[in-house]
Amino acid sequence: MEKMLIDVDTGVDDALALLYLGKCGKCEIEAVTTVCGNATVANTTKNTKYVLGLLEAQAPVYSGAARPLAKELYTAKSHGHAGLGNIEGVPEACLDGLAEYKIGAAVSSNAGITILALAPLTNIALALGRYGEQMAGARYVIMGGAVRDGGNVTEYAEFNFYVDPDAAAKVLASGLDITLVPLDVCRKLVLTRRQLDSLPETTEVKAMKAMLEPYLADYEPAFGGAVLYDPLAAMIALDQKEAKTEGMCIQVETTGGRRGSCTPTAGEVKVVTEIDEEYYLREFLRVFA
Repeated sequence: MEKMLIDVDTGVDDALALLYLGKCGKCEIEAVTTVCGNATVANTTKNTKYVLGLLEAQAPVYSGAARPLAKELYTAKSHGHAGLGNIEGVPEACLDGLAEYKIGAAVSSNAGITILALAPLTNIALALGRYGEQMAGARYVIMGGAVRDGGNVTEYAEFNFYVDPDAAAKVLASGLDITLVPLDVCRKLVLTRRQLDSLPETTEVKAMKAMLEPYLADYEPAFGGAVLYDPLAAMIALDQKEAKTEGMCIQVETTGGRRGSCTPTAGEVKVVTEIDEEYYLREFLRVFA
């Protein structure tokens, strides 16, 4: 059973990843940490609490950074006004600011734990600055960056790296054991409305449909369905056998018109370059069917 800490900015695809991880039976969630990104940290924290409540999960939630390291916060437009699509009435959640401390403590006390980062890397960068070499005790699976294709915020930049390019640059240059699941490969994994409608009407699936409505409306014209960015990273964190990687050094631009863009050269970051999309889509649908 994989022990995992999950760092999220819970919007729609983070929520789907959390639902998958909570139901797949393949991991033990040590904790969930939240950060600003898809929405404010207040909204991402209460969204996370809501999703874990659907699962009746006992994993503790710790809130983190309310702004990027050096930039003004830029939030997503395709996740609804508070980050969870058409879900309403999400209860408030207390903010404790403990995320960076919990990340450091989890790595220090759990040799080989997986840190699954599905958000801007602000919390991870802050923990790295505080705990230094102790952070090397974990494996990091990160969803972010546009390595070979264009971005989804600008021509060059993927959302997570655009929101906090300084954090992305710091983490990717750290020498940690990193597997990067970039935008390029995530775009290959698409959930169609027909596939969603084929799932049984469980509590989780009903919530998924409400979350996905504005997200699907945004993504269907270009992709034919919802791109499963964070669920793919979650599945690869648990099962990488149908994903090919290439060692790269990723330089992240932190300023100017190419903010958040990635320049790859040969290096040690394991970048996922190919997946068997049918395999991972079957796995995602299996859990909810």
